Amino acid sequence: MKNRALFVLISGLLMLASYGSAQQLNFASIDVQCPGAATTCPAGIAPGEMAMATWASGVGPAGEIVGGYMTAGGIEHGYLYEDGVFTSVDVPGDVVGLDPDVLLQGEVGGINPRGDMVGDYFVPQNAPDAPSACVTARLPNGKPNPFAPACHRGFLYSRGQFSTILVTDPHGVTHLGSIPSAISPDGTIYGCLHDTTLGAQMIGFVRIQHGKSTDFETLQAGAGEVTDPGQSSQSIVNSMNNAATPDGSFIVGLYVPPGAARAHGYTVQNGHFTDYMFPGSVATQIWGINPDGDFVGLYRDSALLVHGFLQPGDGSAPFPINYVDPDTHVQAPLTEAFSINPAGAIVGTYLDSGGQHGFLAIPTTSN
Repeated sequence: MKNRALFVLISGLLMLASYGSAQQLNFASIDVQCPGAATTCPAGIAPGEMAMATWASGVGPAGEIVGGYMTAGGIEHGYLYEDGVFTSVDVPGDVVGLDPDVLLQGEVGGINPRGDMVGDYFVPQNAPDAPSACVTARLPNGKPNPFAPACHRGFLYSRGQFSTILVTDPHGVTHLGSIPSAISPDGTIYGCLHDTTLGAQMIGFVRIQHGKSTDFETLQAGAGEVTDPGQSSQSIVNSMNNAATPDGSFIVGLYVPPGAARAHGYTVQNGHFTDYMFPGSVATQIWGINPDGDFVGLYRDSALLVHGFLQPGDGSAPFPINYVDPDTHVQAPLTEAFSINPAGAIVGTYLDSGGQHGFLAIPTTSN
């Protein structure tokens, strides 16, 4: 999902880096690739080649990085980057009734300390388990739409097995699709549910595992996530839960308020929903949070340029994150931050004249 919103190069001059923030970061670029002498490579990449596009969506406590990449023909794959090695993470076709050797397009959104991963994939329209709304989905030109919302499902990878995440909300409705973004140490999953659109039908969810049983809370009216008496009677649509602190008391995400043209961020702290906007921005999204309550995301400034940001958990002023090339010291024209781990390492994506790349940012000094 993150790459489809980003895989458009932004024209304009690159600018020199300027550090006016409270914290400096050391950046490293991430591109899924295969060494020339390798005997095995990530799916869709030959020895000596690199992905057309890479984005980093999650970073674990030990520095494991997950995300997605695109190969020739616009084919998407998920990946795990650990100990200097890229490994493809692709949902096998037997999850939807196809041959297990068929790899379904998708990406990885998050990883927890146990190595469990969550992400999303697309159900092929010819799959036995494809819902009817996916099979009949069409583009404006009348051709089949294999990337329609009804074809978009979440997955959990745990103990070597893939399983689909479909949300049965507290009102008893099982929805067609989901997009999980994060998984906590105890296996609680955060994301959004949807049916045939990703607008008014998109609503944040929390999936809570109790042994062999599963419960869901959502941002629907009276559905458990918002418990503040003055707020719990209103559904918060166009919403997505993106991450939370390990105890689940502090959830972050994004939504489009009624009448708004662009997204706002939000926090749900102990059942109380609060709108969040980066100061002076015209749009804000929150994507990741660590145990200290530091959260990261992206915002558009008044010139509609996109920057990442970090909001410290102590409530002090947030500051921008702009990818800066370690060698040329040139700032990228677009940066988005998606995840932050307990040590403060941040991952995300940036654009330059060569395309879309992931990044890792490590805090250095405080002014």
